[in-house]
Amino acid sequence: MGMKKLNRIDYMIVMELVKNAKISDRVLAKKIGVSQPTVTRRRTAMEKSGLLKYTALLDYPKFGFELMALNFFQFKSRLAESLGDKRPFEKRVQEFIASHPHLIFVASGRGLGMTRMGITIHRNYADYEAFANAVDNEWGMYLARFESFIISLRSKGLLRFFDFTHLTKHMMEVHAEQMA
Repeated sequence: MGMKKLNRIDYMIVMELVKNAKISDRVLAKKIGVSQPTVTRRRTAMEKSGLLKYTALLDYPKFGFELMALNFFQFKSRLAESLGDKRPFEKRVQEFIASHPHLIFVASGRGLGMTRMGITIHRNYADYEAFANAVDNEWGMYLARFESFIISLRSKGLLRFFDFTHLTKHMMEVHAEQMA
């Protein structure tokens, strides 16, 4: 059961929730100028359809995490033929991801000569090094390249913290016709 096409009210609800997911339906209704039952009905429909999901964004350094790493992977071209293990490749990837909870994002893609990317959060460099060693131990023989861009989360070079509040301006531009 899918959700019908989003309208202006739906986009306004989503944009306010991106800014503050804890906002009550009553306050949200007042902000966007509709009734509270309208907000509750639309929000519930978007949640049931899977369009809206909620999570807390952490201030990682306050929780003891000092590093974020953007990790890039390029597997060898004849990987499928070279796997001696009977488990399918994707199942092995999923098992590896499940066993490394500090992997907060993983995706296939293309760029910089790489085909997979993962974002990890680490307490310190030793923690990152343990992850890199795990990658090498599990995947080293199948990787053509593995490279990381390591970011200090305590650095003055952190120009914008990892959150989505800035996304609402872009959403308004992209969906201007639905917002009118």
